[in-house]
Amino acid sequence: MSAPNAVRVIGIALSLVALAALAWKAAGLAGQLGRDFLTPGFIAVIGSAAFVYALLGLLIGLAWYSLLAATRQVHLPVLQALTIFGRAQLLKYLPSNLLHYVGRHAAANRLGAPHGALVWSSIAEAVLVTAAAAVVTGLFAQPLVTRALGELHSPIWLRVLLPTLAIAALVAATAYLLASGSKAKAKNLPSLAKGASIACGLYVLFFFANGGLLAGLIAALPGEVSAPPLMLAGVVSLAWFAGFIVPGAPAGIGIRDFVLTVGLEEAGLGSAALSIALAYRIVTLLGDLLLAFASFAIALHWQTRPS
Repeated sequence: MSAPNAVRVIGIALSLVALAALAWKAAGLAGQLGRDFLTPGFIAVIGSAAFVYALLGLLIGLAWYSLLAATRQVHLPVLQALTIFGRAQLLKYLPSNLLHYVGRHAAANRLGAPHGALVWSSIAEAVLVTAAAAVVTGLFAQPLVTRALGELHSPIWLRVLLPTLAIAALVAATAYLLASGSKAKAKNLPSLAKGASIACGLYVLFFFANGGLLAGLIAALPGEVSAPPLMLAGVVSLAWFAGFIVPGAPAGIGIRDFVLTVGLEEAGLGSAALSIALAYRIVTLLGDLLLAFASFAIALHWQTRPS
């Protein structure tokens, strides 16, 4: 078995183990899950949050467009780039967790975007979005990490080290991407730096907004449960980061949900954490479907309208 296939198999195995652990938790909390998901207010918030998440997906799409435009080699209209992005989102639910990049590449290339610019923008997105997630995690979820590692390490220096390392990783990644994308042409650097800065800002905004979605879901739960809003942004960033970097897990299924559940438990939600994690998975799935449906509808309109 080749190394890439072996890594993919390991990723799928980890996803299955995480799903099994979640199923075990769900079996022990079946009564509470039933009450939560039969609460009309909670169901209504899940539906509303799905529409919001579809709009938030456009932040990632705009970041991709910003990276493409920064190369000065791609001249797609922004709406056309967003419809390509929206349609390709469905592909991340197939095994590999990378096929949405392939779908975007193929669709944009058919419209004249060169391979080099598309490859650079995809690599830049993968690096910058994970670095942005690490920064938000390091800044706002680090109390949970230091609590988990408290028996082995000093929480005092970890609270300084984690954010510092996360920000340093983001700076180093950006510098590397600018150097590799400029192809020794200094005139490209200002454009690439601007595009990368815009993309990073949109990624950070995406994670904070997802923390807001979690806060809305928590508020809709029956009973008195709550968590610090900024910590929720850190927890969802950590869960997203874990789901993204594990190869073979479609849309981070299993991995992201397990990390989110454990993170929310540590943030003080207790047994309600699993309900929120499952509701968030429903929200993201429905949101991606809504975004894809709208993108297909717009693309079909373009194809059928008179010249």
